[in-house]
Amino acid sequence: MTPNGTSRRAFLEAVVLGGSLVAASLAATPVLRGTTEAWRLAAREPVLRFGRRYLDLVPHEADRRLLIGRLHDAMASSSDRSSSIRAFTAACATDLAAGRIVVLDGWVMPVTEARVCALVALSRRAGA
Repeated sequence: MTPNGTSRRAFLEAVVLGGSLVAASLAATPVLRGTTEAWRLAAREPVLRFGRRYLDLVPHEADRRLLIGRLHDAMASSSDRSSSIRAFTAACATDLAAGRIVVLDGWVMPVTEARVCALVALSRRAGA
């Protein structure tokens, strides 16, 4: 459970949705456009909180274009690009295998997952 009582499963569903949106938007355009219902669903409080925590830890990544580029690189290098969800989960698995992790509020997560949270938090701030 997250500190506010959200289950790990609910958190992961929101992050996977956010990761899928990032992957899908990367395939279509290099810039995320507008607010969609899916982005609002991904912007659940735990995702926003972990995104803000990641940005506190790595403040030089508090730039949407930088994060989009890094996420694009991580997901584009995935051997499984058959779907946005698989590309996202493959990128997370690669992070874990390589030891690219962060610890946020006691949760250990792959950098790709933390970056998606950060991008959702930044997008929310920007009203996107």
